[in-house]
Amino acid sequence: MFLLLFSHAVELEEQQEKLRRVVEDWQCRSNDLLKNLQGDAYESSSVFDACISNPNPVRVFVEPLEHSDISTLIESENVAVAKFVTVLAYDCNEISRLSRYSRRNIYRQLLLFGHGSSSQEILLEGEPQKAFGHSLSLFMELSEITHRMSVVMCNLLQQLDSIYSLQDKNGTPCKSFKLVTLESVFGSFAEGLAMFLVLDEILVRNGRIKNYLSLFTRMLNNVKLEPDNFNIAFGDLDCLDQVICHLEKLLDVGLFRVRNVAFVQQEH
Repeated sequence: MFLLLFSHAVELEEQQEKLRRVVEDWQCRSNDLLKNLQGDAYESSSVFDACISNPNPVRVFVEPLEHSDISTLIESENVAVAKFVTVLAYDCNEISRLSRYSRRNIYRQLLLFGHGSSSQEILLEGEPQKAFGHSLSLFMELSEITHRMSVVMCNLLQQLDSIYSLQDKNGTPCKSFKLVTLESVFGSFAEGLAMFLVLDEILVRNGRIKNYLSLFTRMLNNVKLEPDNFNIAFGDLDCLDQVICHLEKLLDVGLFRVRNVAFVQQEH
């Protein structure tokens, strides 16, 4: 036990000695540094001299910044740039509006669709079709808003392609924008894609939507066989059939995938 304590004491003394040497060395170095600074041993140059020797010492980029006053760019004498910025601004605002509307008026309604009754309760024949019919305006709105978002995003993608494309496009009026990172524009595009992803996730989680749609489609097919018996105009029936077919495609393939295919087709 005594030998163990003695060993620890020796190690402690050695560590203290090493620490003392480090402190002394640091003191010597700091004193030498202070003396050199007082005498300006490095002959520090003035700001003007530094700028002459290196015109860009801190890499200050003077290219146009995206957060510049947009009204100034729109009112610019350069008509091509003004039009380009105006279109970008409209597309970004429209994507934000559609995304915000979906969050407020569509997400929750789709998530709660068909949950009015107990999950263990067996619905009577025709009840699912009736429930889907009552919510048909919601699904038509879903179809319209996703189509509108797709159109706006395709237009935004076309604008970005005009300046960032690897292909040499002669006569491109906004070549200077290649040097600009349009962060909020790409953020808006991502916001639009996020809307499709969220809707896909809701449609997957709420299996009642696809189930009720399948039953409603079956009923609609029977109606199309004998439209006169149901007192419905052929034009209205055809319009309804197109909406249902579009909804089936969206649910089978997925909103995100359908819109990506549309983007790719536009590029080609």
